[in-house]
Amino acid sequence: MDRELLEAATSGDVKYVQDARGTLVSKVTVNGNSVLHIAAKLGLLELAEAVCRKEFSLLRYNKNEHEDATKSTPFHFAAAHGDTRMVQLLLRSKPSAAYVQDEDGFSAIHVAASAGHPKIIQELLRHCPDFMEHKHNKGRNFLRVTIEKKKLEVVNLLFFSSFFILYFAPFLLLPKGCCPGFFMSSWSFLKPTKGRLQAI
Repeated sequence: MDRELLEAATSGDVKYVQDARGTLVSKVTVNGNSVLHIAAKLGLLELAEAVCRKEFSLLRYNKNEHEDATKSTPFHFAAAHGDTRMVQLLLRSKPSAAYVQDEDGFSAIHVAASAGHPKIIQELLRHCPDFMEHKHNKGRNFLRVTIEKKKLEVVNLLFFSSFFILYFAPFLLLPKGCCPGFFMSSWSFLKPTKGRLQAI
């Protein structure tokens, strides 16, 4: 990526990006970040919208062109930052890209669970309900990640959100091969308080 494009991307210069000649696919930083990666990292929604209109293929998975050095996609960055509007934009553009895993085997929903962003999880589940069963490279779904990271915000979404209960309660059966005792012991750090769960 040349210096002018990098400066335009980091400053959110939509017009410069729109007028840029040629494809944006091959224009990445030394760390492998595309303009869309930068927009997602910095929360530049208008820039991301312009990029998605100009270069739809940036949302498609390609090891060499669409991942950064850690194999993270724009979805990973948006989920990590809890940027609901950015995630919504990316889902409208290419929902299948949300399933791409980074070097740790985390997809967007694992990242959101690990960071404790329930609204992002809700948005991802709304568009991709099979995320309930989607596992990373160590065989853990986002529920397991939530438990291990002790993210109360996400726990409260799971237990008290009418959206979640209505659409996804059937998925809350224990995953195949999981020991009920593990789940009981894992939730032992919580106690119910006024309709919410709090850490003991």
